[in-house]
Amino acid sequence: MSDKNFDSVVISSRIRLARNFGDLPFPCKLTDERAFSSVMKRVFDKLKPLGDFKIFTMEALSFESRNVMFEKHLISKNLIEEPNFSAVILSANEEIAIMLNEEDHIREQCILNGFKLREAYEKLSRLDDEILKLGNIAFDEELGFLTACPSNLGTAMRASIMLFLPALSMLGKSGEVQDVARTLGLTVRGVMGEGSKAEGYMFQISNQVSLGSSEEEIIRRVENVVARICEIELEAREELLRQNEIEIKDICLRAFGVLSSSFRMTSAEFNELIGKVKLGQALGFIKFKNPQLPLSLSKIVQPYTLMEVSQKNLDGIMRDIFRAEYLRKTLDGAIEI
Repeated sequence: MSDKNFDSVVISSRIRLARNFGDLPFPCKLTDERAFSSVMKRVFDKLKPLGDFKIFTMEALSFESRNVMFEKHLISKNLIEEPNFSAVILSANEEIAIMLNEEDHIREQCILNGFKLREAYEKLSRLDDEILKLGNIAFDEELGFLTACPSNLGTAMRASIMLFLPALSMLGKSGEVQDVARTLGLTVRGVMGEGSKAEGYMFQISNQVSLGSSEEEIIRRVENVVARICEIELEAREELLRQNEIEIKDICLRAFGVLSSSFRMTSAEFNELIGKVKLGQALGFIKFKNPQLPLSLSKIVQPYTLMEVSQKNLDGIMRDIFRAEYLRKTLDGAIEI
């Protein structure tokens, strides 16, 4: 992996592990409340001594609360749409999320800010070691861990990196990301995972299959591909500036102006504008007093999270008006002039 600084390109790193109990039907067939309660108790009792964990059953949460968790990347859409017999265990800092009875009995994940795949794997591996001690985890000597989806057989590990690629997108070269990833068996998705769009110039890179590769091989492959994509993005930013630095600076500053002064702001418009503002930050055109502010705003002003902040049940228009008001107040005096 390159020793270059990719902080302005890599947003976060995620490791996910899938595990199933060999003595229970897979979740798609597990509709017995006693069996589901057994899964919850076995896993939660094992993790509780290891840290500050809390468990949430999906049935006990409102539709809105489940969507807030989804926007934070803590649960999948499956748990929003099918809350029966499912739950999530969260660490206090929400770096660790363990979904129960999603596609698999246990879906463990660790998400860390920055280029930290190995650190995320080490954190999650310590918990996974304890889960494996529960016994009777479905495993085959040839196929590895048995999972609901064949693509997760083997180590049953998915290693993902979230990337911010504005220059490649603006130059119409985002196809190069697909090409680089595909050559080594990786896949490219949008910000919310499979089936989603690359909003705000955000792309997710991950391994497609885990059978036939060790955890170390998967991590190294993803790291190498991501490092190459980061280098291509940084080169593309230099090309943007060479082509027309004045225009790019104007685009970025205008985006900040609209974000900080609008009366109404949709999610789609915010995602587009914040991407341009973050590019301006990366290129040194915009200097935030708190450099993490654009990233935190991207999380807070998503539809359901924003309603949680407002503590009101807002319809679409009122939510857009509240989003704009929140942005005006937050961005007022936020940059160094």
